[in-house]
Amino acid sequence: MSANNQDLFVWSLYLLNGGSEWVDVETIYLKAFDLAPERLSWRTRRDIPDYKKCAKALQSVEAPGKNHEGMLVKKSEHERKLSTAGLQWCTTYADHLRSLYQGERVQSQSLNPARRRIRDVERFKPFGVFRDTGALTFEIWELAELLNCAVDSSPQIWEARLAIIADAALSEGHAAVQKFVEAIHRWLKEGDPRG
Repeated sequence: MSANNQDLFVWSLYLLNGGSEWVDVETIYLKAFDLAPERLSWRTRRDIPDYKKCAKALQSVEAPGKNHEGMLVKKSEHERKLSTAGLQWCTTYADHLRSLYQGERVQSQSLNPARRRIRDVERFKPFGVFRDTGALTFEIWELAELLNCAVDSSPQIWEARLAIIADAALSEGHAAVQKFVEAIHRWLKEGDPRG
């Protein structure tokens, strides 16, 4: 079982005494955000819970035919409680859920485009060399592949693609990738190998 928003929602309700008390869904959203802000925050503001992500987690838990079907009892549009099955599931998996959602940081969803861009840079072997030594060791065609452009693309395209990675690094708080992008900018301006 890996981190997901549906388990997080059910676990949050459990931690709010949802096995015996009715809990407002917004209270559950805030508890889930408190446990996993990386998963449930705005893309541009990590300190603010994204209501849509939280509401989607609730909808997924309550969707018929899904893994969490029957775990919640609905009193009104805004109040939920754990069913007997939901309470049993939480107590059965409590140790695992605690380790997932009460540790250091719960990773954001892999579908996050900024995180995906950072992961692409981290997998780029010349980035590892740069991180360890500060040296830029790529060939221009390798950089073009990373940036998803052609070697003979216009300078504006190169800059736009670098800006996308710089924005992702900023939003994800990845200083090493930010430094890498800055070094590439300097490299391109000092001796533009694209002709």
